[in-house]
Amino acid sequence: MRLPPSKRDLPPASVKPIDDENAAIALLQSWLVSEATDSPEEIRQAEEDLAEFQRNMNADFEIAALARVGGAFDWLADEPDLYDDACGEPIG
Repeated sequence: MRLPPSKRDLPPASVKPIDDENAAIALLQSWLVSEATDSPEEIRQAEEDLAEFQRNMNADFEIAALARVGGAFDWLADEPDLYDDACGEPIG
């Protein structure tokens, strides 16, 4: 795992953001500086939190993939559209 960059690695505070993207990057960099730690325990905890977050995010994809390949919803492909997408009224 990479350690957080030091303040010397970041652009000087006098650099003003010129658009929303740069403003967001500047904000994230300021958080990085203010939240950076050298504590091995805090780094270990952050790594564990990230791994748990990634597992939880992937769980949704695994369930969706299982539903897709399992065939339980294949019958929907043969069904007509039930609502008109132009007006939202039921068809039929």
